[in-house]
Amino acid sequence: MALQWGTADAVRTTADGVAYEFSYLFGLRSTEMRVEARLSAPDASGDGDIELLVTAGGRLWATYTASIRRDDDDTVVDVEWTADCRFGLRRLPQQFVAERYQSDALTAQGYTVADRETSLSF
Repeated sequence: MALQWGTADAVRTTADGVAYEFSYLFGLRSTEMRVEARLSAPDASGDGDIELLVTAGGRLWATYTASIRRDDDDTVVDVEWTADCRFGLRRLPQQFVAERYQSDALTAQGYTVADRETSLSF
């Protein structure tokens, strides 16, 4: 998600999240990616989860779950995501670029990436 806001033609808020508008093929085609946020009630320590449902072109694309907790004076955010659609081989270069620059994009937004583990399966 950190890379999407940087490449979108337009970003706007919605009642339950945000919408990104993208054009491609030299402006001949476009699509909209929407992110809907669902918050869980925080527990007694104030920790909680946020679930992000992502759609692209009106179709479910991915689900992100961010677990937020305190660790002394720091805030720790653990993010897990699953793809809700199938991706073709043409998406592999995009995956590799996202993998390479994800930490840099988060750092540019003021986050510190302490640990990161990813996997890709077919």
